[in-house]
Amino acid sequence: MRYVETSFPGVAVVIPVYAGFKETQACLESVLSSRGALPFEIIVIDDASPESELREYVESLAAHNRIQLHVHAVNRGFVHSANRGLQLAGRKDVILLNADTRVHGDWVDRLADAAYAETRVGTVSPLSNNATILSYPLPCEENLLPDDADEVVLDTMCQSRLHRMLIEIPTGVGSCLYIRRDCLDDTGYLDPTTFGQGYGEECDFCIRSRRLGWSHTCAADVFVYHAGAVSFSSAREAKSKRGLALLKERYPEYLPMVHAFIKADPLATMRRVLDMERLVKRPTKRILLLSLNSSGGVERFIQERRTELQRKGVKAIVLRPPKADGESNDLDRWRGILDFPEEYVCPNLQYQLPDEYDQLVEDLKRLNVFHCEVHHFLGAHPDILSLPAKLGLPYDVMVHDYIWFCPRINLIDASGKYCQEPSISVCKQCIDKSGHCLDANLEIEALRTRSTTFLHAARKVLAPSQDAAKRMMHHFPGVQVVARPHPDLALPDHVSPPAEGSITKLRIAIIGAIGKHKGYDVLFDMVLDAQARNLPLEFVVIGYTCDDAALMRAGNVFVTGEYTEEEAVSYVRGQQCHVALFLSVWPETWCYALSVAFASGLYCFGFDLGAVAERIRATEFGELLPITTRPEELNDRLTALVLGKKWCVQQQNFEDYGQACAAFDPVSKKL
Repeated sequence: MRYVETSFPGVAVVIPVYAGFKETQACLESVLSSRGALPFEIIVIDDASPESELREYVESLAAHNRIQLHVHAVNRGFVHSANRGLQLAGRKDVILLNADTRVHGDWVDRLADAAYAETRVGTVSPLSNNATILSYPLPCEENLLPDDADEVVLDTMCQSRLHRMLIEIPTGVGSCLYIRRDCLDDTGYLDPTTFGQGYGEECDFCIRSRRLGWSHTCAADVFVYHAGAVSFSSAREAKSKRGLALLKERYPEYLPMVHAFIKADPLATMRRVLDMERLVKRPTKRILLLSLNSSGGVERFIQERRTELQRKGVKAIVLRPPKADGESNDLDRWRGILDFPEEYVCPNLQYQLPDEYDQLVEDLKRLNVFHCEVHHFLGAHPDILSLPAKLGLPYDVMVHDYIWFCPRINLIDASGKYCQEPSISVCKQCIDKSGHCLDANLEIEALRTRSTTFLHAARKVLAPSQDAAKRMMHHFPGVQVVARPHPDLALPDHVSPPAEGSITKLRIAIIGAIGKHKGYDVLFDMVLDAQARNLPLEFVVIGYTCDDAALMRAGNVFVTGEYTEEEAVSYVRGQQCHVALFLSVWPETWCYALSVAFASGLYCFGFDLGAVAERIRATEFGELLPITTRPEELNDRLTALVLGKKWCVQQQNFEDYGQACAAFDPVSKKL
């Protein structure tokens, strides 16, 4: 031990107590039973506790010489009590310990060893479930203990896997704070005048000592459980805000220093080690899914796939990039985030790429991953696609869009329309004009060459529709793409439009998150046209759009806002719409919103493009319109359901009624 090599003064553990008998008893029992090589005394300050059971308990311990007890006649507050303990400790180092903590093993030895790692270490704090910047699993959170690891297990993991790992921190944490006597002599006691009831006194002490040249350290090889604010729960929030305000006023450097520490997060690697240890101790078959980090159809499929694998006894790990933050093209700042099912509570498996790529590979091997599925690579570092080869694992590819050959992902050109999948030279012009969503240094030829190699080496390449499979095979000759529909909702046997003339106003459902690629501009123009011509049409966006406010200003539109997948069908039915409208201007590969419309019993109108067309044609649950159909023509067709085809003769100047009927023949489903 490093403290043995110095003129070590010894240690006293000072525990102010006031309320919370059960927590205090658990704390003291843990301290009394946790012994290492270093002897220490226990000093308890009873700050005029109102609980007779607590008073009798500490008096009994003192009577049996297990603790040194000092009792206040009147309540003095936490800081006065702590200072009294510091005085009673004489010339010893002191560990200030909250009465709602629990400690284990040779924790005092490890804290003392960290305190004498360097000459000017003033204080040492351990990791904890509830210790602000030193919290685990999530920093700056009051964490519950993970289900798979109690405090003893976590302390043992810290001791074995983080032995003598020390990180300098901006301030110590008061729930368990080792203070060297020479630092205390230099700095003075805690400030009872300003911080009498607690909250901020340890930060004040640490900043004062820092200004005198002392540093503060986290001993990552110690884990101390902290229940959290048992003695001060009634006024906790107000006191915390007051303490922070006083610190900001007194020490302008305090918050910037803490925020810089949080941003740099030097403890991230150590938290990741603990996450890994917990996972390794839960052996199970695991499959790795490579995906993006956003909501939508891909994420829905990932969650459904996860559930499906869980039923088979296989856990799915999802490797994602961070959420887009404007830095996605900076390769040196990209990260890979391993996302586990919620019950694991392992949020720290994040890897800076490419620097920590080898560590990511090593950790995945330790996690017993036996297979990979590649769903998406938007936002991911290019090295991610080499993971299956590095792991020596087979992999399948699920096509969710056209990122494999279109850098703009969804085959929409600069005009906002379906590009018709032209030659590479035309694609380059589109990219030069409109940009793309991938690494700016990745030329389209390089993307397609990389994709060709990767897809050929896959065990299977799957797409959710025949349309998507055919498009992929057109661009990647020799790659066999199998159409495998996504799991679907229960569908009715038959869906029909409302009979002509049976309603006076048509309510039209537009379901989902409606962005530009989902036909927002077409919808906007339809709304304007319907408003201008006073058509008997009501548009109901069941979800949201890329600009709700502008759309609602344009005309007769209601936007419901987001809904959950579980309530989707009942939610759509509750809007009492007559038909659903699908305006995607790119060839979708599946379209979950279409499933919701079918299951809700809505007759669907959509463009004759992609999976939407394939599925409407297969079910006969709707009508298809050419992608070139103008917004006013779409409105005419919908209005015909209210006013009849005769009205359309007048609007479109057809030569006769029969021509109008043919234009809207439900058998051909074409305008």
